[in-house]
Amino acid sequence: MNALSRAPRRAVLTLLLTLLAACGGGGDGEPAPTVGAAGGSVAGPAGASVTVPAGALAADTPVAIAASSDGAPPLPAGPLGSAVFALTPHGTAFAKAVTVRLPVDPSAVPAGFTPRLYKTNAQGAWEAVPGASVDAGFVTAEVTGFSWFAYAALPPTITTSPASVAVVEPASATFNVSALGSPPFTYQWQRSGDGGVSWVDIAGATARSHTTGATSVAGDDGARFRVVVSNPDGPSTSAVATLTVTTPAVAPVITTQPANAAAAPGGSASFSVVASGANLVYQWQRSNDAGATWADVAGETNASLVLAGLTLADSGAQLRVLVGSGTASATSSAAVLTVTAVAPPPTGSGHVAAGFGFSLLRTASGPALSWGVDGNGSLGNGLPITDQLRPGPMPLSNLQAIAAGGGKGAAIDASGVGLVWGNNGFGELGVGDLDPRNTPTPVVGASPASRYQAVSVGPEHVVWLRTDGRIEAAGFNGVGALGQPSPLYLSMTAVELPGGGRHKLIAAGNNFTLAVRDNGSLWGWGTNNSGQLGRDPSTNSLQGQQHQVLYVPNDPQALCAGFRHAMALDNTGQVWAWGETANGKIGIGPTVGRWAPPTPVQLTGTYTAIACGAEFSLALRDDGVLYAWGQDETGQLGQGRALGMSQVPLAVPGLPPIREMAAGAGLGHVLAVGRDGSVWTWGRNDSGQLGDGTRTDRATPQQVLPAGSVQ
Repeated sequence: MNALSRAPRRAVLTLLLTLLAACGGGGDGEPAPTVGAAGGSVAGPAGASVTVPAGALAADTPVAIAASSDGAPPLPAGPLGSAVFALTPHGTAFAKAVTVRLPVDPSAVPAGFTPRLYKTNAQGAWEAVPGASVDAGFVTAEVTGFSWFAYAALPPTITTSPASVAVVEPASATFNVSALGSPPFTYQWQRSGDGGVSWVDIAGATARSHTTGATSVAGDDGARFRVVVSNPDGPSTSAVATLTVTTPAVAPVITTQPANAAAAPGGSASFSVVASGANLVYQWQRSNDAGATWADVAGETNASLVLAGLTLADSGAQLRVLVGSGTASATSSAAVLTVTAVAPPPTGSGHVAAGFGFSLLRTASGPALSWGVDGNGSLGNGLPITDQLRPGPMPLSNLQAIAAGGGKGAAIDASGVGLVWGNNGFGELGVGDLDPRNTPTPVVGASPASRYQAVSVGPEHVVWLRTDGRIEAAGFNGVGALGQPSPLYLSMTAVELPGGGRHKLIAAGNNFTLAVRDNGSLWGWGTNNSGQLGRDPSTNSLQGQQHQVLYVPNDPQALCAGFRHAMALDNTGQVWAWGETANGKIGIGPTVGRWAPPTPVQLTGTYTAIACGAEFSLALRDDGVLYAWGQDETGQLGQGRALGMSQVPLAVPGLPPIREMAAGAGLGHVLAVGRDGSVWTWGRNDSGQLGDGTRTDRATPQQVLPAGSVQ
C-alpha cells in the first residue's frame, strides 16, 4: 500500500466494517439457495447478487454469497474498494457466463489508482476480471466460475528491492528490481545526491535494471537509487539502495625479497621481506613439495619469520610471504631453507670473489668494492679503464651474491636481479651482444621474470641458479658448457638448462659446469678432457650431455670448479676432489696418471667451505683454520715463501679464524674473510689484485681491510 495516506486507509477499514455488518457476518445459518438447469438469482449481503442463466448448470447446485476472505489467498498490497466476497461452491464451472453484482465504494481508492474487479483463479492467484463495469455503487461482471472476488487497486508488489552496490572507480554499477502484480509494468529509476532528501528521475532509465556509467569517488560515492514501478492500478516505490565508490587499491611493492637461509639441525632460520605500501598485512606460506602447493604458516603475520628447532627433514622447504594492502596484494619470491649436518657453508657467491687479476667484495651496508686489473671493465666501477691498486667503490649495494671469473664479474641484487660487467667475448655476460661493459648491467634472462639466488663465473661462460631451482647460462657452448644442443656455439642471453630438475648448487669451470639437484645428486656437463666431470677422459664424447657424477657421497653442501679440476664438500664435512692431478691440486698426494676420479682429500677434521683456483685449492675447517694445496709459484698457498707446489694440504699460518675465502684464476691470489669481518690477501699481485697499493706478490697473508669490513 505504498504512497497511501492514512485517510484512505481509514476509509477502506470503515467500508469493510460496514459491508460485513450489513451481511451479518455471513453466519445466519440459513441454507444456501439451490439453482438448477432453469437458472435463477441468488441474493447476498449488502445487495450482492448472482444471476445464473438457464442452461448454465447441469444439476441443482446450492449457491451462496458471503462477505468473507476466510481461506482466500492474501491480496497484494493495495487499496480496496470493496470487501472480499466468497461465492461458493468454489470452483463451480458454468456452461454459460453468470452475472456477478457486488457492492463497491470507488471513493475508497485514492486518486492516482485505478481499481478493478479481481478474482482468484485455479492456481490461487488474483487476476483481473475483464469487462467489469461500475454503476450506482455496484460492480457487475460476467464470469464462468466461482471464487473469491474483490474490487481493488493492486499496484505492483515489489518483491526484491535494489541492493546497495560497492564498486572501484571507474567501474559501473547495476541495480535490479523484481515486482509482482498485474501487467503491464513501467519503470522509472531515480537518483538522490543529497542523502535521499530530494529525488530526480534518471533520463532513459526505464527498464527493470539500471546500469550507471563510469563512476568516480568524487561524483558518485554515497549516491542513492530507487525505482518507481507502475501498472494500471498505480505506482509502487522501491526501498533505497546506496552506491559506494572507492579508489582502486594499490598493490604493495616488495623491495627486498626473502633470501635463502641455511642452518644446522636444532638451529633456527630467519626470513624477512621489505615492502612499500599503506596498512600492510603479511601472511607467510610454506611449501614442502618444491612449490607445487603452499599452506599458510599459522600465526606468522609479520614482516619476518623465524623457524626454530629445525631438522634435516626441513631441508628443501620453501618460504614465501603474501603482502596485502586493502584488497590488493603481492606475493614474494620463494626462499629455500637448507638444513645440513655441518655448519652451512657460504653459497657459491659469498662476500668475496677473486677473478683473473682482480678482486670483488660485497658489504652489508655501503657500496661493493673492487680492485686490481680493469681490462674490459672487470672492476665494474664505470671509470676509465685503469688498474686500481686499492679497494674502490662500485655502483652496487645491498647485494645478496657476487662472483668473479676470467675478466668479468656478476652479482645478484636484493630483488634477485642478475647484474654483469667486464669481458664479453663469447656473449657470456648474457646482455644480448658481444660488447664488454664497465658498469653493472642486467642480464637478459630466459624470461623477464627470471630471479636468481646464486651465480658462478667461468672463463667463457656464466651460470645462474634461479630462485625456482632451474639453471640458466650464457656464453660459449662449443663443448656443451651451457648444456644446450651441440649446434648452439654460443648464446648472448641466458638460456635455461633443458631437461627439467631443480638444483641448489652450481659451479662454473673452464668450459664445464657442475650442479647439485635438490635430491642431493651431483651432475656435470661440458668438456671432460681431464676428467673434470668425474668421468674417465675417454668419455669426452659425452660433452654437452648432463650425466651424474659418481663416487661422491650423496647431497654435497658446496661445489667449486677450477681450470681442469673440481671439488665437493659432502654432508659430513669431508672434502672430495677429482680431475687433472698436475701440480698436486687434487690434494691426494703422489698419483699415477693424469686424472683422478672423485677421491677424499687428505684432510682431517670437519670442513665447512671450499674454493678452487685455476691450479690450487682451499678448504676451511670448522675451527676457522684454512688449508691450501697445489701450485705455489706466486705464494698463493700462503706459506711465507713460494714452494712451487704441494701435493698435500698445508695450514695457512698467520691468519685469524677464517669464515670464508675465494681463490683467483691464473697463477692466482687468495681473499679470506676473518670471523671478525677483516679481509686478508696473498699470492699473485701483478695488477694490484691484493689491494695493498703495490704490484708485489705476497707469500704471507696480509690484512687489507680492518675488522668489521664484512658483516
